[in-house]
Amino acid sequence: MATNVALRKSANQSSTARGGSALNAIDGDRSTFHDVGGTGGRCAETAKEVSPWWMGDLMRPTAVNAVRVTTRTCCDYKLHDLEIRVGNNTNAQRNPLCAWFPGSVGDAETKLFQCAKVLIGQFVFVQMVGVESSLSLCEVEVFSAGADIPRESCTDSAALDKVVAFNRTCYDLQLNEGNTFAKARDTCIKQRGDLWNNVARSTLELITRELERKKHAMKSPMVWVGAQKEASFTSRTWRWVTGNVVERPPWGREQPNNYNGEQNCVVLDGGRDWLWNDVGCNLDQIHWICKFPPLTCGHPDRRVNSTVVGKSFSMGATVEYRCPTGSVTLGATTRSCQTNGLWSDDSPTCKHVDCGPLKGIKDGELVIVDGRTTFGASVKYTCAENYTLVGASKRSCATQGNWEPEEPKCLYGRCPELPPFERGSITVAGLNANDTATYSCDLGHKLVGTKVLTCRLGGIWSASPPVCQFVDCGPAPEPAHGSVWLVNGTTTFSSQATYTCGSDYRLQGRTTRLCQEDGNWSSTLPTCKLIECEEPDIPAGSYVTGTDFTIHREIRYYCEKGHVMSGDSRRKCLRSGTWSDSAPTCTYVDCGALTEIANGQIAYTNGTTHLGSEVFYNCVQNYRLEGSSPSRTCMEDGKWSGVAPQCREIRCPMPERPDGVVLSISSSDRLRAVTLLRNTDRGEASSSSTFRIGSNVIYKCERGFRLDGRNTRVCDESGQWTGEVAVCTYVDCGSPEETAHGTVSLPGNTTYLSSYAQYVCEVNYKLEGFERRMCLENGSWSGSPPNCKEITCAAPAAADDSGVLVTVTSSTVGSQAVYSCQEGRRLVGSLTRKCLVSGLWEGSQPDCEWVDCNQPEEVENGRVFLVNGSTIFGSVAEYHCLPTFQRSGHFSRKCGADGRWAGLIPLCIEEGKPIPPLHDNGLDSLSAGRQSSGSGVWIGVGAGIVLVLFVVIALFYCKMKRGSWIWAAPNGKQNDSSGSNKKPQTITMVPPNIPLPPTPQTQFTNPVGHQPTYSHHQQMHTLPVSLNGNSIYSSTNDIYEQLPGENHHMYDLTYEDTASTRKNRAIQPIPVSNGSPPPSPLPGVTVNGVTVNGFVMA
Repeated sequence: MATNVALRKSANQSSTARGGSALNAIDGDRSTFHDVGGTGGRCAETAKEVSPWWMGDLMRPTAVNAVRVTTRTCCDYKLHDLEIRVGNNTNAQRNPLCAWFPGSVGDAETKLFQCAKVLIGQFVFVQMVGVESSLSLCEVEVFSAGADIPRESCTDSAALDKVVAFNRTCYDLQLNEGNTFAKARDTCIKQRGDLWNNVARSTLELITRELERKKHAMKSPMVWVGAQKEASFTSRTWRWVTGNVVERPPWGREQPNNYNGEQNCVVLDGGRDWLWNDVGCNLDQIHWICKFPPLTCGHPDRRVNSTVVGKSFSMGATVEYRCPTGSVTLGATTRSCQTNGLWSDDSPTCKHVDCGPLKGIKDGELVIVDGRTTFGASVKYTCAENYTLVGASKRSCATQGNWEPEEPKCLYGRCPELPPFERGSITVAGLNANDTATYSCDLGHKLVGTKVLTCRLGGIWSASPPVCQFVDCGPAPEPAHGSVWLVNGTTTFSSQATYTCGSDYRLQGRTTRLCQEDGNWSSTLPTCKLIECEEPDIPAGSYVTGTDFTIHREIRYYCEKGHVMSGDSRRKCLRSGTWSDSAPTCTYVDCGALTEIANGQIAYTNGTTHLGSEVFYNCVQNYRLEGSSPSRTCMEDGKWSGVAPQCREIRCPMPERPDGVVLSISSSDRLRAVTLLRNTDRGEASSSSTFRIGSNVIYKCERGFRLDGRNTRVCDESGQWTGEVAVCTYVDCGSPEETAHGTVSLPGNTTYLSSYAQYVCEVNYKLEGFERRMCLENGSWSGSPPNCKEITCAAPAAADDSGVLVTVTSSTVGSQAVYSCQEGRRLVGSLTRKCLVSGLWEGSQPDCEWVDCNQPEEVENGRVFLVNGSTIFGSVAEYHCLPTFQRSGHFSRKCGADGRWAGLIPLCIEEGKPIPPLHDNGLDSLSAGRQSSGSGVWIGVGAGIVLVLFVVIALFYCKMKRGSWIWAAPNGKQNDSSGSNKKPQTITMVPPNIPLPPTPQTQFTNPVGHQPTYSHHQQMHTLPVSLNGNSIYSSTNDIYEQLPGENHHMYDLTYEDTASTRKNRAIQPIPVSNGSPPPSPLPGVTVNGVTVNGFVMA
């Protein structure tokens, strides 16, 4: 039965129209209706084009016998001008032509195209050549006989839809249920198969296409693959269930990921285009595919007119092919079902053969047996009386349409009488065909001619009669080394000659010869050959030397190894052609295996124990062989020579012990690992004590002695101690050298070898060098005497900007370092540190921190301004009074080294009120660092201050009366001529060349009606004023470096015009009329809402 090998394989076409995929033509549905938009039958369809084609891919080269095409029902999709080609080229026209059909195939018609001959190829093309049309095919079936197995070979017909048969292998798709990997595999094994594995790319494509077709009906789009990962946590190797390594597995995207480290099985994942995905082996909802060999071969295919005899198609079954009567079977008449699911050989064909009518024969007749002249028919021939049939009496119609064998003939069959025969006689059996006549001659004559004549068909004898002639053989020749004797002295017919040979020769041939009818002596001339004996007997276990077996020669017998000879080893070839005496015998002698010896080994030289074999004895390591001989030989009596030796342990004797030497011997055969042996320890180990190989003896000396020689000896394999015996020599180093400022002592009160001397330094001295010295083997003390060096402390150091001052009078132990601080800093830590014996200063170094005066006291009706924003040593605080208030006291105060602000606290007194006495803070107004020494001083100072204040107020009052100071009302209003908006005015006070207080990078402003605000400038300006003709501030940088000292009374001045100022300079008041612009003011500063400007002096 031919198989449709294109079913559900792969297909392509020149174009696709209206959903007519090329795969529709191989889906197994022979429906002729193409349901474009529904779910009915589907056909393949191309667009209208020139020479449209359809191609089926059989996945591998296959023998194709025929192609069957089914067309559509409607739309006039007739096929015409068809070419069907089969080959391995993807170009249709480059493949051999299977069939050509110039006619038309109607709608819904199925037509079979038989290939002219079997073509082998992977691609099958159906093409409408040279026409412009649309090609539509509902089903294309490609039949192959014996190329592959049918699906019926895999299962019964009821389950055909779940089976895929390809490449002579069955694949059972279990898609209706799920199970674990192990249970799925057990199911496949019961089907004589396994989970599908080791599949080629073409097989994988076929199966995945089938899975995609059935994907909609699957519960889970996953199918087990017969492969697993090797049982190792770190392994990345996957193997098929057959054990083969999977080469280049088709993993899906981001696979394998071995989630949770337990994904050791793999599935075909429909969600990943049927690529591989690793999963856990215990998932029980996965479908599977079983791969197994075919169960049967299916119904065997047969040719036209042939008949198959046999109903069993299982493995090993045989069927027989028969043809109708008159037809010949071309091919094997029997076929067997093979294990690969295919029938053996090809199915035979039946050929009708007719040999035609026969003509009659002369003088005879023929009869057709069954009245026919086709294949197998027969005909019989007979002849008339006195005629004989020459040839076969029966002929048959052969496979080539001819009668076999050749046509016989009827020939006449009686011969005439024979003439008389002279000097002889004739014996005639008869005169009919095939009868014979035999001729013989009288004695002394020979027959010349044919002795027997036969009567042939046609009435003639086979030859002419013979004649008898007289015979003489001539003299008989003599052989070499022999002689001839004529018995009756004649050489005529029937005469006899006898032959003999010399004494050492034997006649080869007949001893007599007769003179024959043909005039020759009978037989061949005999020869005389030197007497030889037959090959001698060679008993088992022996062999012979000598290749000359002639008379008087000798041979010699020898026995094979392990055998002993009985009898004479020499034999001689006798005149009788036999050997003297009988052959000797060789008896096999085996001494058997020897018993192993303790602590030893037995080595057989040639691995045998028979006669002559030799065995050698060897001892294991650390043992020595003792006995007569280390070898023994197998003797003829079946015993080994000598006595077995023994293996004695190799041991060393007690080592020599010179006087004064201490021995330490270690041996593995003692309970104690170390035993000390001295000269006095005579009873501890006798001189007969021995020690194993590898034992160590360590030589040591008594105290004060030096060991000369190696201190260790080892028991070697010869049973002797290695090396020479060590000797001990007394060594004394004498008294050690003294050292300055130190003492030396001998703790052991000895000066011999290994004694040591201890050095100690006096108090406040330290040792430089080794404090111990040892007496060496050369009789000297090790190293050099140490030195005692006085202990000193390194000079203490302080950072340059730390402000720490240190005074050190000495750096020896007990001396002190006294610490102090620079002016304006306070010491934090210990005032002194002592130099310790360790060479370090006691404690840690103190620090110097800046003196902080804290915030200065506030004044009523005034404000305090920290010039540099700091309250530490050297900082300046300025005091400013509110408008309409005048200050009594110093304008500024400075932070002193004692942490107090210098001078008295100034007061801000309302104009016109009496000046109260200043409050003293306990400091001299001129010296910030000095304290008052009595209450009397304070009273005097207070009175002076009151007086000064009084004078200042008076002067201020006078100045105001004279109009030297110009004040503008804080909220004054003045209308300009144009009636513009009123602007706030600024109070302007012009001092008599008194320098304004410096304010680094800061200016205070207070517009009328607002609270004071602060703004920073990039640089600080100094008013160009002078005091007594000397400029107070000459630059804009480091202005406080030029402040007057504590004894300068600049800040005692008030903003008033004193007599001296009136005398030396005049103050130009600010003009107030005519709208002329005022003179340009000098740089000024606003303090507490009051702007102070400098003007050009008149």
